Amino acid sequence: MSKAKAVQGACKAFIEQYPSSVYIIAYSGGIDSQVLLHALSQQLDHKQCYAVHVHHGLSVEADNWLIHCQQTCQDWGIAIRSLEVRIDTKSGKSIEAMAREKRYQALQQIVKKGEYVLTAQHRDDQAETVLLQLFRGAGLNGLAAMPYIMPFAKGHLVRPLLSVSQQEIKDYAEYFALTWVEDKSNQDTRFDRNFLRQIIIPQLQQRWPQVNTCIARSATHLGQALSLQEQQVKEHYSVCQQGAENLSISKLKTFNVAQKIQIIRYWIQLQGVSLPDSKIMQQIVQQIASVRSDNLLQITWGNHELRKYQDNLYLMQRLAVIRKQWVIDWDACQTLALPDNLGLLQVHTKTGDTLQPLTHVTVRLRRGGEKCYYRNIHKSVKKWLQEQQIPPWQRERMPFIYYQQQLLQIGAYRCDCNLPEWQDRIIEWLPHGKLNDANKQN
Repeated sequence: MSKAKAVQGACKAFIEQYPSSVYIIAYSGGIDSQVLLHALSQQLDHKQCYAVHVHHGLSVEADNWLIHCQQTCQDWGIAIRSLEVRIDTKSGKSIEAMAREKRYQALQQIVKKGEYVLTAQHRDDQAETVLLQLFRGAGLNGLAAMPYIMPFAKGHLVRPLLSVSQQEIKDYAEYFALTWVEDKSNQDTRFDRNFLRQIIIPQLQQRWPQVNTCIARSATHLGQALSLQEQQVKEHYSVCQQGAENLSISKLKTFNVAQKIQIIRYWIQLQGVSLPDSKIMQQIVQQIASVRSDNLLQITWGNHELRKYQDNLYLMQRLAVIRKQWVIDWDACQTLALPDNLGLLQVHTKTGDTLQPLTHVTVRLRRGGEKCYYRNIHKSVKKWLQEQQIPPWQRERMPFIYYQQQLLQIGAYRCDCNLPEWQDRIIEWLPHGKLNDANKQN
């Protein structure tokens, strides 16, 4: 049993540390996942686990791999589920990366609260990942490579074999006479990981036989450093946090450059937005350091942009150019879809009575020079918008609602109105994209 000891020990340690009623085993049919499935099936009640095979359709052998997995699970008395994904091979993106992304997306759809998704990456995979990240110029987050456990949709993703070498996995498969499928694309050195595995790492091992072990150990140390850094970044972020989604520029300025970058990265990731590259990140930090309180700031990457107003830093979807001259006649009864992707106007009543259509209602954007009554004070709309601390880019996108040439509402703000036909009528503006908390019904 000495050949099986490393794998069995790793699986036993995982089960003891992370007990659950359901374990989902990502099962491709290759040697790594074949060994993981077999080892866990020897230690778990089969009602506690099931296999999931993701069918990518990238290989002519894909259907045969699924048949192999189904037959193996039937022989071992383990339930199996097949998920089918499609990869756009003409997109110009890395097929490896797209397949991995689609695979994880498919698994995220099925995991429930308290469940664990188990994948079969091992120590040699970890070493390859560290080298790939190093060659891409990754920072601490990338060089920490694959964590042993991480949040995953409603559950967690775990790599029980991360401390086990590829050779130990082969020894286990040989000891139990397992059979598995071979993906011929794993020999194709046009793929970066295969190039490392087939050509670079064997040469490194000739000089440093324990190179994979040492690299994987470094990844563990980096992961520990990353954990400490993340804890510190959360504390710094809480200092700079302004409202629900913004950052305070004045507070951000109290931190050094490296800390600023980490705080901004954490803030962007919290909102589910892809990080800008290091060049744009440096541009953000430099502009924050030099910007005055009365200056505007706008930096764009991908489909998102960062803007400044007063002491607040905003992150939002990239704003499209709008046509400012449109005017729409509206009955103030039916839901109105605004031009330029500016959202919807919906109407309801306080009493729930049926609404009657109105005439002489128009909707347009701000043109300048408007005045309104707000809380019994007659003032210019320009001054009022400034008093409400509404950012300039939001002001020009707020719908102005008129009845018989009288300004009744600006965005979600109701002006003073004594007209009887409007007393029971509530207009709600539902803007598209992210707007700040200023968009509230008063």
